[in-house]
Amino acid sequence: ELRAFAKTDLLQRGQSQILTFKLTPKDLASFDSKQSAWVAAKGTYTLKVGTSSLDIRQRATFQLPAEQVVGKVNKVLTAQVDIEERKATPAPVVPSR
Repeated sequence: ELRAFAKTDLLQRGQSQILTFKLTPKDLASFDSKQSAWVAAKGTYTLKVGTSSLDIRQRATFQLPAEQVVGKVNKVLTAQVDIEERKATPAPVVPSR
């Protein structure tokens, strides 16, 4: 999932520029309806940097050692009938170049 992006200045051949991004647990969170909260799941994450999703130039992995609740919500509009929630399906694996 795209979490941040930026454009460099107009660079001439051979020039470079450093871009800095701050990634927080909120950026990793998904909504957990059982907890009624936005939760960043414990686990290993991979950060990919590139010119596009098909041109990844660098990768880094990091660990989130424990689940982090980053936002709670109040159940204001509750359904009057049971709703079966869909389970997340794994994203297809795309071979890297």
